[in-house]
Amino acid sequence: MLTATSRLIGVVILAVLLASPALAQSQHLVGQRVMTITWDTEFKEDGTVTFRSELGKVYEVEKVYGWYLWLVGDGHQGWVKGSDVVPYDPVIADHTAAIRRNSNDASAYIDRGRAWCDKGENDRAIADYTEAIRLDPNDIKSYIYRGFSWDATGECDRAITDFTEAIRLDPKFAWSYNSRGNTWRNKGEYDRAIADFTEAIRLDPKFAWAYNNRGNISDDKGEYDRAISDYTAAIRLDPKYTNAYNNRGFAWRNKGQHDRAIADFNEAIRLNPKFAWAYNNRGIVWDDIGEYDRAISDYTEAIRLDPKYANAYNNRGNALGNKVQYDRAIAN
Repeated sequence: MLTATSRLIGVVILAVLLASPALAQSQHLVGQRVMTITWDTEFKEDGTVTFRSELGKVYEVEKVYGWYLWLVGDGHQGWVKGSDVVPYDPVIADHTAAIRRNSNDASAYIDRGRAWCDKGENDRAIADYTEAIRLDPNDIKSYIYRGFSWDATGECDRAITDFTEAIRLDPKFAWSYNSRGNTWRNKGEYDRAIADFTEAIRLDPKFAWAYNNRGNISDDKGEYDRAISDYTAAIRLDPKYTNAYNNRGFAWRNKGQHDRAIADFNEAIRLNPKFAWAYNNRGIVWDDIGEYDRAISDYTEAIRLDPKYANAYNNRGNALGNKVQYDRAIAN
């Protein structure tokens, strides 16, 4: 069954939304479907519990009052605490139904945790992975996925602990080393990161991601030739690896080899025309060589693809400044 932590996490989406007076007044949630996340969700009328819903049931919101929702469906109605439900999502619902059928199925918790992670709900994901670990302490997937979520929430030490446990359980699984290497990098522990990526490559010489990630460390350290060598190895193993082209392009830029940099960014964009990062980086190279109109065009495309890309706005502002268009530069 769901842990106390998992139930408390129910506050994250709806309860927080309901805390906004403006949202409650606008009845924003009315007409939406929600799903119960507790086993005995209480429905109340006039302060009296009239029904207890099981986990994973879907109801419609008819009205909102403070922290409470008036839910209807399946022949029942009543006031329910916002923290006992989440917005309905078909994928989450399917995994929740599997848990309802068998609350001892660790894989169902893993699958739902991954779905939460995909939605950016890492706290919920961690709660599900933790329950999966309780049910099956020897399944390395739970530790690796929980490590990803810890890392995403800035809990690097906890992430490393989980990846290390996964390595203890299966010392020959390259992904565990690769994952721990990324977290070491996030902590600035570059030598440890390189050691983990190197071990991942030793275990799986065709592991393109590990080459790319080791290249990132060399790039961080200013060792651009080593970085380019690893990015090139990653591309040789996976010729459609857009991140590797993008990363190698920036390493070429850092070496002052602008033509090679532009060629790599061009290839990254060809492979993925919606790759805002590659447009921004190509714009930086155009900026470097004084091609300000081309730079502005690339920054503008990056912004169109990702309207929240702050760095692209800043770069476009600088390029406009270089063209002495100060009013437009300030606006960016």
